[in-house]
Amino acid sequence: MRLNRGPTATREPADTKERILAAAERMFSRQGYAASSLRSIIADAGVNLAAVHYHFGSKEELLRAVVHRRVGPVNEERLRLLDEYERAARGKRLPVRKVLEAFLAPAIRLSREPDGAAMVRMVARLYIEDALGELAQHEFGEVIERFNAALRRSLPELPERELLLRTYLGMGAVALAMRGPQTFPGPLSEQLKDAGEAEILRGLLDFLSAGFRAPWRRGRGSRCAS
Repeated sequence: MRLNRGPTATREPADTKERILAAAERMFSRQGYAASSLRSIIADAGVNLAAVHYHFGSKEELLRAVVHRRVGPVNEERLRLLDEYERAARGKRLPVRKVLEAFLAPAIRLSREPDGAAMVRMVARLYIEDALGELAQHEFGEVIERFNAALRRSLPELPERELLLRTYLGMGAVALAMRGPQTFPGPLSEQLKDAGEAEILRGLLDFLSAGFRAPWRRGRGSRCAS
């Protein structure tokens, strides 16, 4: 008599499309887009080339699907939070910290998920390679437009150029926060290795909101007073 041993010890592999997406993300994060051939991706995924063409058509479309798979839900959550905070403000000026929280919280949360580090590396590599192209506008265009408008409403005293400069500098801090303090060598990495999502987000919000609210000094390119 055959005994019913319940579920097998090994799970069935994910469907073909998901395996291809996961393999492509791994390859793009390790090697970058240009160095990742379709053949290396299908070898990692354990599928044939026809499966890639069936599900995605081309390497370019595969890249779009990989990026949207990670970035799409983050951007949806960003816009949802911004809408929620603006409704709660009832027409009043939204504090810059709340604007930043809506933008940053979903991204920091994703970066702390099991596959988050690979995602951060992948996006960083794609930007360095300039591989995103029009895809960046497609994935981030609406989010950038909405949050730039929200920051302008929160900081009407800042000239447009100064707001863009502070946004540009702030994104550097965001990129480092998403990579995590363990990427720094030496004592900093050791002392902050246990910093969790809440601590990183709180510190980033404190730092950036203070920077955005700092008084603006008229005059471009002037030296700081010693």
